[in-house]
Amino acid sequence: MTPDLPVVLDPDDPPGVPCHPREIARLVERHWLRPVLPGVYLAVDVAETPAVRAAAVREVLPPEVLAAGVLCAETAVWLLCGGEPPWPLDLVIPRRGGGPRVRGVEGLRVHEQRLYAQDTEPVAGLAVTTAVRTAVDLARELPVAEAVLRFTRLSAATGLQPREVTGYLRRLGPVPGLRSARAAVTAWRAAELTPDACR
Repeated sequence: MTPDLPVVLDPDDPPGVPCHPREIARLVERHWLRPVLPGVYLAVDVAETPAVRAAAVREVLPPEVLAAGVLCAETAVWLLCGGEPPWPLDLVIPRRGGGPRVRGVEGLRVHEQRLYAQDTEPVAGLAVTTAVRTAVDLARELPVAEAVLRFTRLSAATGLQPREVTGYLRRLGPVPGLRSARAAVTAWRAAELTPDACR
């Protein structure tokens, strides 16, 4: 869901300030603003921190949606590491949970999975899957090379280590994508031994 009017984030004074679309377009054209998420903009001289990215998420997802689940997958990588923002945003809800309040929300991809308390952490007040849970989820879904790239970003931003992911996978038990996830961790370890492989 994008805001009714585009908003400009002021990290020191949330929420965002609504602006006319023509004014936003003029400021983007002059390189004074840059988009963060659809309908959400930031001054080019303001650092894009996890708190700023979290504020952008709050502008596009209603509080009741954010309360229904935990931000995950590519959205968690973006919140923790920065880079290119995902769209739609990813939210995990407990299996057979969440109800109609998270269905059909524009800009939201809903995942139904088992989620444990130790799998979440706050990022600027938003519930987000931990780096290790995020890595495991993506490794089970993405091709090995893509998963290794996410591991590398998460490691650089959070200190995530291959042994943490391996330990989580051991505790996980038989689930879809487990073989692929293990292959991704093996490739990540190999890439760490030969750093040029990731460049």
